[in-house]
Amino acid sequence: MNRGVYPLKFVLLGLGEVGMSLLSLLDHQEKEGRLEPGLLELAGAADSGGYLLPDNRPAFAEVLNAKRSDRLRSMEGYVREGTSLELVGNCEAELVIDCMPTNYSDGEPTVSCIRAAAGGHKHYVTASKGAMAMHMAELLELSRNHGTLLRFGATVGGGTPFLDFGRDCLYPQRIRAIRGVLNGTTNFVLNSMETGKPMKSSLAEAMEMGYAETDPSSDINGLDTAAKLVILANWVMGRHITLSDVDVTGISALTGAEVSAAARRGKVVRLVGSFCERAIVRPEEIDRDDVLNVQGVLNALTYDTELAGPVTLTGAGAGGSSTAQAILRDILCILRKTGKVRAIE
Repeated sequence: MNRGVYPLKFVLLGLGEVGMSLLSLLDHQEKEGRLEPGLLELAGAADSGGYLLPDNRPAFAEVLNAKRSDRLRSMEGYVREGTSLELVGNCEAELVIDCMPTNYSDGEPTVSCIRAAAGGHKHYVTASKGAMAMHMAELLELSRNHGTLLRFGATVGGGTPFLDFGRDCLYPQRIRAIRGVLNGTTNFVLNSMETGKPMKSSLAEAMEMGYAETDPSSDINGLDTAAKLVILANWVMGRHITLSDVDVTGISALTGAEVSAAARRGKVVRLVGSFCERAIVRPEEIDRDDVLNVQGVLNALTYDTELAGPVTLTGAGAGGSSTAQAILRDILCILRKTGKVRAIE
């Protein structure tokens, strides 16, 4: 480590698919020399049963292996029945990384954890779509007022930087509209249905492969896409819409016969989220050569720009590994902005 530069201590909220993927990615990056050993220190971690607040700083692999083998609760410093919010308040860390499941009803416990982190002068990285779709303006202002950074690149597009691309790379062009396939789970299911598989078995396969949550209802009913559309419109286009402003139709009522009929017409069905004057999420028939006709768990997003016209970005948008990459990208951004050290050789 460079002389006079101190490590960034962080706590990890959530040790599910995304949290575990992040620990694995950090461990791999250190071993490959892409991340300076000791630059990031794990000061605590929370799972569904409690939280770990160790006196020492365990290696990423140590916590990863303990969680996999159900030994996390036996580690020194584990607090049974403690909450993520308590960990944020009790830890001595500069950064909170939130990999907790998304709550679309009120954004909790992420909203309270962001508030607590800002009050404790801790930076925050989250993958929670619910919190940012419902409370983005408030939480960003709160973070600014406390001099902390709030990053949420993992909420849209997984490992593909849709938000950074639209906000930074296309600036100062005015974005007139956005239109995209924003949910990898539904895209995987629709691709599978094109081969004749029923939706139920297609969804089961997506869950088995780690592309869908244990409860995939927010994917299938279009709520996940709606939340991403709200985040995009507000962050990239400067709008002030909420989830209630989105006209949402998911794919739950879509039948194999409808998918097959579209194919006979030379079309494919995709769950499309769009915003111009109105925010709409619905299954649409699109041409096979349409840029939004992506395969598997890929996402695609087209920005209709004032000067350059349509600009489309395509990339992975589902799975723990993809989301972990987006979180790491946000961590590296915070490292640079806080002047720690050069994180990438």
